[in-house]
Amino acid sequence: MKTQLPLTYENYIFDLYGTLVDIHTDESLPELWKKMSLFYGYYGARYTPDELRMTWNALTEHYRQEAAKYTGRAAQGYEANPEIDLTRVIHTLYSRKGVTASRELAVHTGHFFRVLSTEYIRLYDGTVPMLERLRANGKKSGCSRTHSAFLPNTSFACWTLSTILTAS
Repeated sequence: MKTQLPLTYENYIFDLYGTLVDIHTDESLPELWKKMSLFYGYYGARYTPDELRMTWNALTEHYRQEAAKYTGRAAQGYEANPEIDLTRVIHTLYSRKGVTASRELAVHTGHFFRVLSTEYIRLYDGTVPMLERLRANGKKSGCSRTHSAFLPNTSFACWTLSTILTAS
């Protein structure tokens, strides 16, 4: 039996990844780092796959610790720390090899990284009917992409949800 909850709010905001969308990424894949080192190399930032992986991991950890200090949160694992802006990591990786990367290049690099590391992305069961119900009841809904700035708006999940979600 389905539980019927009263729709008492006018606006609903959902975190997209992990709430409406089930996504699994694997950043440990050797092939990911091999292809990413080639990608960086196309723009003059030459890394070996291992060097790139180790430097990426060190930078992401450094920026997480920095953000945790800023917010007053203790480093209690990935979920306890605030999200970091991965464009900082990407810019730093280019910069360390003498390359000045534009914002556009950093975003494209991030997109390529996320494409290579994504094992699957799909809507959770019940997402579409729930959002359609909100819409049918005159409610506004939107989503936030806190998981990563590098999951493009044109991903299948956002595209599928775009006809249901309404701007506030």
